[in-house]
Amino acid sequence: MRSYVESGDASYIGVSFRKVIQVRPLGIIGWVSHTVKWEENRLDYNKANPTATRQTDMFWAGEECVLSANVTDTGSSLVKADRVTVSLVGQGVTVDLNNNPSGSIIFKGSMWRKNFDSLPDGNYNFLFTSFYSNGTEKTTIVKVQIKDSIWDIAKTHLTH
Repeated sequence: MRSYVESGDASYIGVSFRKVIQVRPLGIIGWVSHTVKWEENRLDYNKANPTATRQTDMFWAGEECVLSANVTDTGSSLVKADRVTVSLVGQGVTVDLNNNPSGSIIFKGSMWRKNFDSLPDGNYNFLFTSFYSNGTEKTTIVKVQIKDSIWDIAKTHLTH
């Protein structure tokens, strides 16, 4: 950065200084996970079905989805992420995530509705949006797959 000071007689004194300013791009990273119990069910399912395992991004319709997001650590800047929301695209469901303690770069929450057990098999997108104090919004999409229903697992456990 260069700065010049002008005097009234059209002469100037050149003053040069340099300051390094770290500018971090604002962003968000999101995760969709299973609850502890449904992760146990997934691992048990994989043990019982080694040729048809379920990856961590495969959910049963009706599961509660655990949501977490990391936003940019802006250090001492006054710009901070004030809010993070997550929407299940095409399903009309949006939730706010919490950051505790306030000012943390980690936001957490969950999403569940009583009709989630009727979601058809297929791919779904969770849209994570961070809202920064300077008006900037950043988004990311996390893709998951729904296959089968929680009631399929409940039937298996009830019959065995």
